[in-house]
Amino acid sequence: MAVYQSPGVYIEEIPSGARPIEGAATSVAAFVGSARRGPAGSAEPIGKLDDYKSLYGDITSEDDAMGLAVQAFYLNGGKKAFICRLAGGLSKAASVSVNGQGSGGANTAQPVLVVSASSVGDWGNDLYIRIVKPDPDALSFDLEVGARIDGTFELMERFAGLDMRAGSDRYVIDVIADQSRLIDVALGPDAQAELAASDYADATLQGGDTGTEATYFTAGLGGATSGTLTLNLNGRGTETITVDLSTAGLDGSDHVDDADLLAAAVQAGIRAHSPLDVFQTVTVDYTAPRFTITAPEDGSVASLAGGGGTLGALMRMTPQDRATLTSEPAVGASGTFFSSAANGVNAAANAPTEISITIDGHGPVAVAMDFTDTGFVGTNGTDGALVAGVMETAIRAARPDLVSFTEATVVYDTNRFVITSGNPAPRVSGVSVAAGNFADYLNLSTGTSVAGRAVTQGTSPVMPLQTLGSGGEGEQLVGGTTVAPSAADYAAFYDGVLRKVPDVTMILLPGQPYTETGPSLEISNTIAFAERERRMMFIADPPPGVELTTDTGIDALQLTSSTYAATYYPWVRSPNPLYNVDLNPTAPKTVLIPPSAFAAGLWTKTDGRRGVWKAPAGVETRLVGASALEFEVEELEQSTLNPRGINCFRKLPSFGSVVWGSRTLATKAVPEWRYVPVRRTALFIEKSIKDGIQWAVFQPNAHPLWASLRTNIGGFMDGLFRAGAFQGEKANDAYFVRCNLGDTMTQADIDRGQVIVIVGFAPLKPAEFVIVRIQQKVAEQ
Repeated sequence: MAVYQSPGVYIEEIPSGARPIEGAATSVAAFVGSARRGPAGSAEPIGKLDDYKSLYGDITSEDDAMGLAVQAFYLNGGKKAFICRLAGGLSKAASVSVNGQGSGGANTAQPVLVVSASSVGDWGNDLYIRIVKPDPDALSFDLEVGARIDGTFELMERFAGLDMRAGSDRYVIDVIADQSRLIDVALGPDAQAELAASDYADATLQGGDTGTEATYFTAGLGGATSGTLTLNLNGRGTETITVDLSTAGLDGSDHVDDADLLAAAVQAGIRAHSPLDVFQTVTVDYTAPRFTITAPEDGSVASLAGGGGTLGALMRMTPQDRATLTSEPAVGASGTFFSSAANGVNAAANAPTEISITIDGHGPVAVAMDFTDTGFVGTNGTDGALVAGVMETAIRAARPDLVSFTEATVVYDTNRFVITSGNPAPRVSGVSVAAGNFADYLNLSTGTSVAGRAVTQGTSPVMPLQTLGSGGEGEQLVGGTTVAPSAADYAAFYDGVLRKVPDVTMILLPGQPYTETGPSLEISNTIAFAERERRMMFIADPPPGVELTTDTGIDALQLTSSTYAATYYPWVRSPNPLYNVDLNPTAPKTVLIPPSAFAAGLWTKTDGRRGVWKAPAGVETRLVGASALEFEVEELEQSTLNPRGINCFRKLPSFGSVVWGSRTLATKAVPEWRYVPVRRTALFIEKSIKDGIQWAVFQPNAHPLWASLRTNIGGFMDGLFRAGAFQGEKANDAYFVRCNLGDTMTQADIDRGQVIVIVGFAPLKPAEFVIVRIQQKVAEQ
């Protein structure tokens, strides 16, 4: 309570007690049953047919009961729905495994990635995947998903620039989980730290060959007392590290001694740069003739980049320091060395003009060259440059998928050919040419190979291998199986999943109609669930191909008497979405669709136009998408079906096929709930009031609470009365709301913590029988 301690005017806000009750949803359908693909064992919300196709795929056959039912539902006015795909416990998802590139040139023994169809079922066996790597040494890859059509890979989804580093923006697990509708991916045994004997590795940045010259380092430093090195550790971003060389002690007397001293100084500089573990664990070593910087593996994120700066250049760690092969000894002593008809490049002794080359561990690759129209001029330098140009073009074209080849260079300098790798960050750095006529002629097979900069990232061993499939048609996912759900699967789904989806007011079972001899266990479980939950109705389907014209035939169905169930007859013929006069002319032009889907759509449409209290039947409930009815129902047939609670679809002149009945399956057993709109109106009121008075729980159980409840519920009921939901000319005739001691409650009820409200309403009942009495007027005398 407020406390007043000084004279003045005080403003206070007090609650009005008005808590409006909002009407609950009345037409949210749950389609429960088998589907070809899509999430299994969950209730997935959709708002239109395209949503269904996005998750569960297009209609692929005339037997796709779920897809055809959903299509009919939306054609006839359906809005929100939940798709509940069920699959038997032995159903499996199709999958394919991909090994990694490993280390030391050996691929991983077990997979690093397992690619699976996004849901169980044999549909996944139609999927193919390709892992595309423009450069096998790159730290990223593209994953493509598609189908094989007429021997050609047809792309359906593509994910570019994926990697294997957890926490990365393009981490393959996260990207596929967020973006793919068709596949899931998981780490294989050789990419899981807890399973693999050797999974991720340290990241290393290895410099090129620094030679053996004693004064190489002192001359390169030129007396500088400090140097810089750029590094990017574990993807943190490039940082410039300053290294103090004033006390390093390099003296130019021995190449190896100075290299060791420089390595120690650089390591100390890196660790002094930051106290973070990623810097404190870096090591720098020298093993003649190369420096190596190592960042230890830490949770799959070890990576190294950079290598610039004055010290990066001195240690030959810049991207420009690539592996080279220099022809040895020199070639082209005379000006006609290349152009001579007897001894030149086109001479028979040097044919064929091809070399077998390996670059950065990729090869050997046969590279053929054609010097027919090269246009030699008889000048050594000019002709050597022409040979180098032809050779460079041929090497680059030999492996267009490898940057080591596509960016390779060949130059002719001082009577020597120099071939340089195109990759600044290979796993294996080197260039070599095998012996052969032409290679020997140019002295390439005996040339001097100088190792260049090499980078090995921490995820290199677990990078998936390029996987294109035979002829580039993709690798097929296999092992997908579909097992039909059992009655126990339906029951478990209702109790474990659908029970927790409060909005559902209609249940349909596409592909599970009554049989000629009675209801299936699936239907029985569904009716039991609806009666237990008391917030939804089940729309059942009669068996297809069975004409119901007699009591005997109807009795054989053993329709369950329930106020929470309704059924419609007959099935509907609808245009086949798979028929195409040009592409699929042999397909049937129409397919049979269960009547429940049409009824559910029209329930929704009627609710929106008129309200849940309006019977969803009559000439305004025309079936959209109906080419014909499986059986014609006339007045004689309906006179048998209607009293048994079977609602009919009938074809009426000028109106087409319409709904001509609105009864529950409790027509005879519980006459007060005979009509669908009466049951649904009651469910609507019950759910709305239940949701709208939750605020009353734990309030003081006394007159103020009772008055608020009467006011709030009365306001809600009055709104329905004014909307025409009840019988009665006056509100007192249409509904009542009672809540008071001595009326709805006793003191014992209050002592038990109970507040009891009684709400009554006079439901509208459809004018099922419009009777016009005609009397002949007799002339007055």
